[in-house]
Amino acid sequence: MFNDKTLFKKFYMTRPILTIGLLLANVFISLGQIKVQEIKIDLQLTGFKFAKDMDGMLVYLPNGKADLESKGDPSSFSIHTEPDMTYERSVGYIDYQMDYSKRHGAILSDILKKDTTIHGYSAYEVTFTEQTKGFTGKRLNYYAFFLKGSTAIIFLSGDTENGKYIQKLKTTFRKTSI
Repeated sequence: MFNDKTLFKKFYMTRPILTIGLLLANVFISLGQIKVQEIKIDLQLTGFKFAKDMDGMLVYLPNGKADLESKGDPSSFSIHTEPDMTYERSVGYIDYQMDYSKRHGAILSDILKKDTTIHGYSAYEVTFTEQTKGFTGKRLNYYAFFLKGSTAIIFLSGDTENGKYIQKLKTTFRKTSI
């Protein structure tokens, strides 16, 4: 908006109430947001280990970082937060993730969507089967979120081992706390 520092200073120095208002709005918007580091995940059910932090998206794999080097498609889950969300926008985010898979050639089937609550918060869960090009097996996916205030806690997971982990992944998210 401002390419010239003097113009920037002139604008904000001549409008102190606007400047203070913008600063306060930014502080109040940030205050209510939950950071992914505040989320408590029980890893005992799956036995998964932390593998990587991808810009605030925490990724967990059966053997942690060692699985990052594998050529296969291991079962996995990720968890992250999205600020300034509504229930509808969060559902849209989950739908977008599913559409992304379809746009890249995956075939989705057995889709079950459920509005629910987790820890008293509005929540949404989707389970579905995904068949991906180049992968001989099927991935059983569980995508979910719960909304605390205006922050969505989003969980994306996939079981590539014929159902070995799918129920454990669901329970892991449902037991996740802040």
